[in-house]
Amino acid sequence: MSAAESIVGYADPLTTSPGEVVDFKVSTISKQFTSQILRLGVGPDVPQGPPTKHYPVDDVALQTHAGRLQFGHPGSFIRVDDWHGVDSRDVKSIVVMGLFYATKPKADHEQYLFSTIRDQEQPEGFACLLNLDGGLVLLVPSGGKLHRLDTSLVLTKDVWYDFTLKIYLDDSRLELSLDSKRADLAAKPANHTYVHTLENCADLWSAAPLLIAGGDHNFASTTAPSPRTTFNGKVEAFKIKAKVQDTWRDLLHFDFSLNMSADTVRDISPNKKTGQLINAPTRAVTGHDYDGTWVDWTLAKYGYGAIHFHDDDVDDALWDTSFSVRLPESLLSGFYAALVDDGKTKDYIPFFVRPRKDAVPAPVAFIVPTFTYGVYANEKLYNEVVIPGAESDGWEMHQGHQYHLLEARPDFGKSLYDRHSDGSGSVFSSTKRPVVNMRPDYIHWGFLGPRHYPADLWFIGFLDREMGIGGYDVITDHDLNTDGSDLLKKYKVVLSGSHPEYPTLKMMNAYVDFINSGGRFCYLGGNGYYWCTVQDINRPHRFEVRRAGLGSGSFRLPAGEGHHSLTGEFGGVWSQRGFPAAKFTGLMAAAVGIGKGAPYGIVEESRSNPRVAFVFKGLKDGNILGDFGLLAEAASGDELDRVDYNLGAPRDLIVIANTKLAGGHSDNYQGGLEDIGYPIGEYLGTRSDHVRSDMIYYDTPSGGAVFSVGSINWIGSVAWNNYDNDVAQVTRNVLHEFLNRP
Repeated sequence: MSAAESIVGYADPLTTSPGEVVDFKVSTISKQFTSQILRLGVGPDVPQGPPTKHYPVDDVALQTHAGRLQFGHPGSFIRVDDWHGVDSRDVKSIVVMGLFYATKPKADHEQYLFSTIRDQEQPEGFACLLNLDGGLVLLVPSGGKLHRLDTSLVLTKDVWYDFTLKIYLDDSRLELSLDSKRADLAAKPANHTYVHTLENCADLWSAAPLLIAGGDHNFASTTAPSPRTTFNGKVEAFKIKAKVQDTWRDLLHFDFSLNMSADTVRDISPNKKTGQLINAPTRAVTGHDYDGTWVDWTLAKYGYGAIHFHDDDVDDALWDTSFSVRLPESLLSGFYAALVDDGKTKDYIPFFVRPRKDAVPAPVAFIVPTFTYGVYANEKLYNEVVIPGAESDGWEMHQGHQYHLLEARPDFGKSLYDRHSDGSGSVFSSTKRPVVNMRPDYIHWGFLGPRHYPADLWFIGFLDREMGIGGYDVITDHDLNTDGSDLLKKYKVVLSGSHPEYPTLKMMNAYVDFINSGGRFCYLGGNGYYWCTVQDINRPHRFEVRRAGLGSGSFRLPAGEGHHSLTGEFGGVWSQRGFPAAKFTGLMAAAVGIGKGAPYGIVEESRSNPRVAFVFKGLKDGNILGDFGLLAEAASGDELDRVDYNLGAPRDLIVIANTKLAGGHSDNYQGGLEDIGYPIGEYLGTRSDHVRSDMIYYDTPSGGAVFSVGSINWIGSVAWNNYDNDVAQVTRNVLHEFLNRP
């Protein structure tokens, strides 16, 4: 049985409330499967960790459902219904014009620049595509046959072309002209033409929609993978005009610089047609006339008229619903999953339940970093990164079930750490598709242990022990970005997850407001509140991240493309926006690495400081904390944060411990790009003071307080030995101190 045939699915919506309906979309080769709704406790089963524990929701019965394979359709394009609006009998000629910029002219599939041909067996319409060698091919029906005309004109990568196709119906003549607009100063502009006469009149008029940058009209869930047809590249100023009797008329003329945040494109011709964007191509990208005068599309007078399409864009998998569940009104907030089982394979389909609006809030809330989960959705960085020190440390990539599933199912789409097939960086991610690394049993390919979603389930196990099931609330980034600081102010204590890296501006302000109003915040992760993030308010399953400027990431976007298309906000890291995480966490992202982590060394002066005496209650003697763990064998690892007063850390904070005092990290860890102002210096773990985790505390005049640990792997030490250890004791001390304060 291949991985592609394994049972897998996704829930819609991802975040919901008691009493609401959740649709589950499932793919399996089996004719039937069962489902059971679970509240998730501890997820990953690892040596020396707490036992896996999930709780069936008794009010939802075990059910059996019909099964079938389901595949999505990767690739973005524009669909225009009822596009011509004229009587075809009156049309003498038709002209198709546009600007095209191929970013991958030679692909493993044919790439359609445009098409109105739905059925090639009984063809009507017209189309133009790139063949496997990047050559332009015209498809024109005539005399009941589809003529495939090889023009011998080839598009060069990363060159703008002015494209004009003229079709004369009176003499069945076709003329194609292609003018290159090279940015290379040494290159000469070139004009290419192609002329062909058909034996019979072209059958141009079709009831099929016009597709721009695509050619597959059958866009729905299928039981087998569908061929890709998307054009990899940019399109600008697409226009069709016709000679109706003796008068030239614009049938449509799209200006892609308008309605930038929408999933539609505007026709500026008198016909006012609407083009629907499919699978979220990238907008707010530079066009043929971009010259650096403006780098912000919201201010630009020109230069942003293009859309960038990719053959692996996925926004909504559009799977059919396999079954639906109305959640019980009494359901507690938390991590949930539908456990689906086809007798051969199983899958946990995750979803989250927020508290009811009218519920009395618990004193504590755990914030699930669902935006981080969404940005990392189906991440495949193993295709791009080199692990430092891997050979000497005996590191070997983990290839578990989810790895093989992701390799077998490219229709699941990419993360915002992966490049598109044409080499460009991804800017949109979605949760309306299977996200296979958001599973309770997921083991990361590189860190060789649970990361993100499964690691955060250790927090749930910890809170179940400390507060009791139902003694705390679970809310998500989705909820926080909707309700803002009013949501946080319901609680005395708020805890972060292990990697809350991707907040919006509204979320950043909510944390500051919460702490300023007397709230107590436990930042129990690393590399938090780092990249500027935008959620699509009209399509909340979609996120946008523009990796502009400095910041540790797997790629950089081209010049001029650093502003989000959804809001116009500048992207990049929050510190470059003037809103560093240190403003409220006290810490800034400092370093990243794979390999053995490091423990914390306690700052001797902090032991005698009455402001933080509560931290040390019940601890054993000694100054080393966290020289054990389920992740990288120590409490500090993966991504680290440190105090940086120059970036807004409160001057009155107390450094309780740091990893340098316990020996520090190896050279498998290195500082972030923001610290490398000039490429001469020491930025490796054993040589740089910046490569460290700091544990800090500060309080505010309003009664607010913050405790931060600066390590993604902190939770791996909290959960070690079934939560019976000094790191868990520190976390326990802080939680109950913050709760018991007036």
